[in-house]
Amino acid sequence: KVLRLPYNARTFDEVRGFIKEIVLKFRANALNGGQRLVEERKAKRKEALIKLAFASDPALAAKAKGFANGFDFFKWNRFGDVNAVAYTPARYNFVTAHSDGRVRYWSALTGTLLMVMKGHQGPVRALAVLPDQQQALSGGDDGTVRLWDLEKGWQLLLLYQPFGGGVRAVAVTPGGWRAVVGSDDGRIRIWSLKGGLLRCSIQTGGGPVRGLDLNPSAPLNQILAAGQDGYVRVY
Repeated sequence: KVLRLPYNARTFDEVRGFIKEIVLKFRANALNGGQRLVEERKAKRKEALIKLAFASDPALAAKAKGFANGFDFFKWNRFGDVNAVAYTPARYNFVTAHSDGRVRYWSALTGTLLMVMKGHQGPVRALAVLPDQQQALSGGDDGTVRLWDLEKGWQLLLLYQPFGGGVRAVAVTPGGWRAVVGSDDGRIRIWSLKGGLLRCSIQTGGGPVRGLDLNPSAPLNQILAAGQDGYVRVY
């Protein structure tokens, strides 16, 4: 299943095709043969008249095309690339990270956009959701990691590490106390989410860290780091 953002958005042609399909089903199932014949003839005459009107008045055709383009512009995804996505715990909601520098919080049931969070100065590349709260970490090209209250849209914490380059991966320890951050400088940094202090820095030696994951069981907090050099390292 494809999930388009904004959720359930459709282009002008898709909406027109959807309506046409409904009309065709109604004709096939609710009308008898004679009624269908009359409707088909009416539809053909209507299409012929529309084509004649557009051919005789190019300005009218341009206006119709402009309406379709305007519809598509306002309904289509203008949020930029979706670079990361994560489900929130215990609720049918999810978070997305975008190239326009924003983090968005969605309902997976209705497709409603619940909250938009702005703070990053550049594309957001990584997301991690805390295990027991409606909070999420985001990391971006600006070298920062931000902790968000998803329901209120507040920035709760800023982990400032521009010296490491862009943030490419973020993970949260199983207890939700610490953030593990992978950056372009090839380092993994471990931060406390309670005080915002840098607890540890590990040089992987494999170039930019592209992915992170943590072992939720024994050995607890064991870190897997995927590097640009093609290796996965265990810490």
